[in-house]
Amino acid sequence: MNTAMKALPILTTLWFTQKKHKKDYSFPAHDTILGNLAKYLRTKISKRTLCRWMRVTEDEKYLIRIRRISRHPIHGMVFNSTLYKITIKGYMLLKKYGANVSRELANFINWVSGKKAKNGKKRHGQAKNDVDSNGRTRWDIKKEISKFCRDNLTKIFM
Repeated sequence: MNTAMKALPILTTLWFTQKKHKKDYSFPAHDTILGNLAKYLRTKISKRTLCRWMRVTEDEKYLIRIRRISRHPIHGMVFNSTLYKITIKGYMLLKKYGANVSRELANFINWVSGKKAKNGKKRHGQAKNDVDSNGRTRWDIKKEISKFCRDNLTKIFM
């Protein structure tokens, strides 16, 4: 099976999740992704097949996965759901198959270049005080993603 055909259902599912929550990243569990694949795209695959397809999708630079692990003073290492970010190459694949991702592409390019949002505020400054249950802000998550994006940006465009 072609790598684009493996990546397309995963990217479509993640893109819908991102649009639903109005974010440029998502962190659904594998069971949620499998449920959405079966419900909306009529694609029934096993969890192991999903992991293989995710690895292929990440290796082809359609997607960035950040495994989120935090330390708890009592419980030790706590594993959270993986954070997923669709790259420009992934958005271009979605566009090739008919998805209207022009807004996401513009936001991604502005975000990587560090430009201000349309409302005049800095993109990262408006969410600095929002803290999740692990004590990490949206700013911390975006910094992690941008570190991966900027390191691989030339590879993504190639």
